[in-house]
Amino acid sequence: MSGLTYTPLHMHSIYSQLDGFSRVEQIVDRAIEIKAHGVCITDHAYATSHYELGELCEKKGIKPIFAVEGYLSPRDNTIHEKVEGFKDYYHITLVAKNKVGYSNLMKLIADSFLNGKYRKARFSMNTLERWSEGIICLTACLGGVVSQMLANDRDQEAEQWMSNLKEIYGENLFAELTYTGLEEQDKVNVKMIELANKLDVQVVCTPDSHYTNKTDTDFHRAMVCINVNQSFVPSGKEKDGEDVDESGMFYQPGQYWIKDRETLTAEYYHKFEDHNTFFENTNKIADSIDWIKFDKEKKFP
Repeated sequence: MSGLTYTPLHMHSIYSQLDGFSRVEQIVDRAIEIKAHGVCITDHAYATSHYELGELCEKKGIKPIFAVEGYLSPRDNTIHEKVEGFKDYYHITLVAKNKVGYSNLMKLIADSFLNGKYRKARFSMNTLERWSEGIICLTACLGGVVSQMLANDRDQEAEQWMSNLKEIYGENLFAELTYTGLEEQDKVNVKMIELANKLDVQVVCTPDSHYTNKTDTDFHRAMVCINVNQSFVPSGKEKDGEDVDESGMFYQPGQYWIKDRETLTAEYYHKFEDHNTFFENTNKIADSIDWIKFDKEKKFP
């Protein structure tokens, strides 16, 4: 496996407030260390890390990949009430492919706060379609709408959601696999691959990192406890079933670091015949993305 690389397309920084423990520079350095083809930070809802990411990547000679892991409303995002049978929001990963895509990503984020905020700042399928040009879409982690439908054996609905996303993004849609030791996640991954094959959607695997190094797990855990107002219990000293799980923010200890390809393969992905393709697709995505630079000379009144 030595020498084989991939590009992590799902990483959270400190700008995922009280949910990400990695500083932007740590993420950039780790991406360089594992020979990624770019640095993709997917903070929740916000683009706050983008300028810092661009500056650091220019300094260190690696491509910045600007993205967000946003929230998708189960219906029109202007409906600010519970939709029966659905969660209030689901995760979705959006990546800017070029300057047009970056502009559209900013429009989506702005609209999600101005018009779509209900518990979280949310997109809708309508807004995704309206500002889809130049954007690559990943179906996100276990919190994504396709994953949640599959997890709850609502397979026909999962297929419909995936089909709708493909209508919007075409070949720029990718089925996202993540794995952090959860049995439910394994079940979803197997079904996600089957669905992707059925609908001719390419597959990628991501680390869904919330901290840089494995040894950071308890620091991240303490931070999440602050977020959800619960007492901190060091990993390995929990009672059976105890975790910060009542709010839905459950994290398997020692799993959410920026794993290299060798670790991911050995831990889990070796079980899939096409696992090398899943990794190579991440590099293909990174290579297809323009190196976007901010206009520092532009003045605003």
